[in-house]
Amino acid sequence: MDGNNQILFIAFGVGKTESEESWIWFLSRLKECVGDMSSLAIISDRDNLIEMAAKAYRESDLKESLGRLRRALNDDCQTWLDRIGNERWARLCFSVVQYNTMTTNSVEFINALSRDARKLPITMLIDFFRATMQQWWCQRRNVGAESKKDVTEYAEKVIDKRINKSAAFRVYRIDQIRYEVTDQMKNGIANLESRYCTCGKWKLPGIPCTHAMTVFKELRYQHCSAWVSSYFRMETYRSTYVEVVFHVPVPAEYKEPNEVMVVLPPLMDK
Repeated sequence: MDGNNQILFIAFGVGKTESEESWIWFLSRLKECVGDMSSLAIISDRDNLIEMAAKAYRESDLKESLGRLRRALNDDCQTWLDRIGNERWARLCFSVVQYNTMTTNSVEFINALSRDARKLPITMLIDFFRATMQQWWCQRRNVGAESKKDVTEYAEKVIDKRINKSAAFRVYRIDQIRYEVTDQMKNGIANLESRYCTCGKWKLPGIPCTHAMTVFKELRYQHCSAWVSSYFRMETYRSTYVEVVFHVPVPAEYKEPNEVMVVLPPLMDK
């Protein structure tokens, strides 16, 4: 997802079947493109094949889908959750920031979007994804160019909602950087220097929580957007879509270099 909570293509591939071999191939190629990232999180639906193939991303955490988690809660809930570890189902215990993402809904949306295209020959299927990217990139590039805001529309809505929700909160100063905020339910201590609140909600999406919003109001800060993660800033949003996705010409128009690496097609024996 991009900073405006829209689906962002990273990579797509075609395999003969959903097997460990196919997943290893896909994740290995993905790793070659993006490299080792300490902040990378992989969210899956707990398919054993994916978990085995995720060895290609040894340093990353494998996050389980909330949908599968809910279906497993019919058994002894507490025992099962303790066994898999809090980091597998609680966002606050996860080792890296996942921007509130808990499910594979974005993947399911792409599956539905490409339902008819998947019946086409592989080259036409891939071009369907390319054309989709071309359309999305152009639309979002125009949105970024026209926006005069500091943060994305999604982040702005979250900020406004949290400001309204914190209208009746009370704030007490601890020192120059820490403030205690009472909300009649769960108090929070906001640390402006580390950009963290004990409620944990500032960390989850990278947008200040209601406790932090109360502090900003008390200090009469005019622009809460300055405390938002760079992930949600319009500058980042514009740079995400600065590249242009071009159409693919017909084979007769291909311009082949003198030396080109020969790539054999995959073995489609099924």
